[in-house]
Amino acid sequence: VLIFELPLSLFTCKTLTKLRIAHGNPTSLVWECPCPVNLPCLKTLDIAVRDNPFVNAFELIRGCPALESLSLEVTIHKEEDYVFNIPTLKRLKLTLQRVWTSVTQKVVLNVPNLEYLFVGGMLGSLFVMEDLSSLVEASVSFHCIRSDHMCLEFLKGISGVKSLSIEKFEFTSAPPIFPNMNHLEFKSFWYSGLVLQYLESCPELKHLCIEKVLLQLVYNFGNFSVCEGFEPEIEFLKYMLGNAKILKT
Repeated sequence: VLIFELPLSLFTCKTLTKLRIAHGNPTSLVWECPCPVNLPCLKTLDIAVRDNPFVNAFELIRGCPALESLSLEVTIHKEEDYVFNIPTLKRLKLTLQRVWTSVTQKVVLNVPNLEYLFVGGMLGSLFVMEDLSSLVEASVSFHCIRSDHMCLEFLKGISGVKSLSIEKFEFTSAPPIFPNMNHLEFKSFWYSGLVLQYLESCPELKHLCIEKVLLQLVYNFGNFSVCEGFEPEIEFLKYMLGNAKILKT
């Protein structure tokens, strides 16, 4: 594995506002954080860390007191909690990869000013939402590799959102109540029973978008086209026609 060190001056730059550290081949190239970090003006950080995340990624994050946007792709190696205690953060994109021999215990989010959250990759950790009081929009694109319990706890933690996008989500249990949700989007799958459960869980829903990527079909609230007569489609139509009290067309 080729390990390279970035210049020391990069980690103490007083005027840097945006930093992105990426690499191509994840099996042959990693980077290390070589010194204490002090980036007082950094607001946007986009990094991928596949080795020693507690020494590299979190050391870097701790040295950014003004951070507002964080995109982090991290490979989980150890049975340790991943704690995000970032009061200034407004946007978080978190992609979790996993070494198959171990899995982290918890991902703790204490981000009181966070407005947007994306979680992708493999859900092998229990999310603990300590403070997501400002969260408005969330996007989910992961495979649950343990149990529906983890998925359900994650959804409960973001149940206050107004907008939710779900992609590649392996979840079969009934979702929690989303009292504030007015926009819901499904991508890359079509499970009518699950969709109907979400509809029952969103009393304030105004916009629903269902995208079936493989067949290149998009169903929008009020516009359901290219119906091929499959059972899930018929179930969905029955539900909509039976409950759309003000339907005109």
